[in-house]
Amino acid sequence: MDGDELFRLWGQLDSCDPCRDVDYAKLESEPPGRPFLPPKDAALLFIGEAPPSSGGFWKCGNGDELRLRLLPLLPEWPDLDPDAGAALEWFVEAGYFFIQAMKWPLKDSYSYQSAPSRRALQHATACHLGEEIQLINPRGIVALGRAAWDGCSILSEKHELVA
Repeated sequence: MDGDELFRLWGQLDSCDPCRDVDYAKLESEPPGRPFLPPKDAALLFIGEAPPSSGGFWKCGNGDELRLRLLPLLPEWPDLDPDAGAALEWFVEAGYFFIQAMKWPLKDSYSYQSAPSRRALQHATACHLGEEIQLINPRGIVALGRAAWDGCSILSEKHELVA
């Protein structure tokens, strides 16, 4: 796992014009929280759809619903405040990691399967998600929802793997 390369990739996401295409991106949103800790080697990788307008999983103190629901379900959860930085530190130290399939908040959920949201996923998969997964080199992937599943399927077909 190359933490420097991951931080370089994450640092470029907010200036990626196709990620912020007006056809599908919610441009009035603040930039989403990006990972601020490198993943452990062979982490179990969770992949979500796209960050919400509130900043998402990696932005502490925003009441991210996914983080509030997911962390307490994990084995050996130490009963921390899921909204605090200490919870994210535990998450990474325990061998878990999280990224979004698409890198900017969407106008409409991918679950509606609109042509713009499919283009958003195609761009993110081709330009960001594949490289992230390769650099993280996870021991396994848990796709949280249709967009994550579709992104993983696109990548597995590209690499001639079974989805």
